Amino acid sequence: EESFPDREDLHFVLDRIYLLERKGDGGQFLRVAEVALGKDSATKTAIYDPPRAFPAMPSKEEEWVHKERMEMKERRNGNRSNRGGRARNNGRRSRNGCRVPDTPEIIAAKRAERRAKRERMQLEQARQETEMEDRESK
Repeated sequence: EESFPDREDLHFVLDRIYLLERKGDGGQFLRVAEVALGKDSATKTAIYDPPRAFPAMPSKEEEWVHKERMEMKERRNGNRSNRGGRARNNGRRSRNGCRVPDTPEIIAAKRAERRAKRERMQLEQARQETEMEDRESK
């Protein structure tokens, strides 16, 4: 059995917090901002544009880490239809509340929108990886 120290014995310094971002499931978290806490903090508040990786953080997570994270995400999300709560309203509804099927034009527009989003995300990820490789080579 683990034992934890009394609260009075536990001390740590909290001189900053980070605002992080990650786009999609790929890649690591990037620092968007660093906020200094306290007037005596040695850290200065900074905003990073473009966002920056932590110095010792690998630019890409290892395959086994990605696989485990995706499995954990699947376990956490599971089958959402059995979780209760209100379902998302993705479809069109008639006046009596019945779902109206999408027309071929609406389906094509949705597919094009999803394809464009996927391509934007891939380009952004490639740009971030290139920037991180450039920073690491300097």
